[in-house]
Amino acid sequence: MPYESLVARAAEMRGLDPALAQRLTQAYSQLRPWPEVPGVLAAIAATLPIGTVTNCSDELGHQAAALVGVPFAVTVTAQSAGACKPRPEPYQRALDTLALRPGRVLFVAGSSYDIPGAGRLGMDV
Repeated sequence: MPYESLVARAAEMRGLDPALAQRLTQAYSQLRPWPEVPGVLAAIAATLPIGTVTNCSDELGHQAAALVGVPFAVTVTAQSAGACKPRPEPYQRALDTLALRPGRVLFVAGSSYDIPGAGRLGMDV
């Protein structure tokens, strides 16, 4: 199911107007990282590849990643992986793209929901 449809369905299930999902996805261009994030990620990316794994669509995931202002070696979306986190496919796609074994990767989770999926593959989280 496309990300935008999934968000609309979730809104409706919670008794919210599904049109709020469209407003949310339109607001992605306004996202900004916390002030310290670009500097920290740039320092890491100077010596190690960094990437992001998101449950967004390709369009929204790449848009949000670009707004960080730091080049990611890989951006994996649920759409490109064919599955949403915490299933293993998105994490495995990132590992494959980076050509890294799970034990060589630190996954920094955006929420506790992400931890089991990355951890099951053997990534430190």
